[in-house]
Amino acid sequence: MSREDAQVNSWTRAVLAVAPLALVLTACSGAEEAAAPAPTVTVTATPAATPEAWAALVKKQSDAYDEMQALWDDGDCTADTATGGDVACQTLLFSMGILGNVASVTFWDATLPEADSYMGEPPAEVADLVQETAGAVDEVSGIGGEVDTACFQGGDCWQATDLENAWSALGDTYTGWDPYM
Repeated sequence: MSREDAQVNSWTRAVLAVAPLALVLTACSGAEEAAAPAPTVTVTATPAATPEAWAALVKKQSDAYDEMQALWDDGDCTADTATGGDVACQTLLFSMGILGNVASVTFWDATLPEADSYMGEPPAEVADLVQETAGAVDEVSGIGGEVDTACFQGGDCWQATDLENAWSALGDTYTGWDPYM
């Protein structure tokens, strides 16, 4: 489900929750009685989070990314070394997928009004960057979920190469946040 669909579903649930109350109030009012004033429903919009608040969320993820990337680089890891039997590189490759999953869930929670950690709509200044980052972490998460022990039994494992490429693209996306950090 896309973020937009989730938001529409949230509004739909709110309207559906209030609709029966309005019907009951309408049905209970008699023609002989003076019409009671309609109940007032106030919908309070959550204010948009600041660019700095979004940058703080991304900073935590970016720092974890940097630590993982340093281990990957220090171990001279590549998708080929991971699939070639280097256990340390295999572990890091698995960990990249897990880190992508955690970042993806964090972004979803920050953008869904019903989530406890909802931050509000991203301001226009960073809205595209939020979408780009969410897409990049979703990509790492999705491909990371496809990397399994079969990749490390020898043979072709396109998922390892795709994960390495998605991971690199995520790093480029995090770099886009530098002006806000």
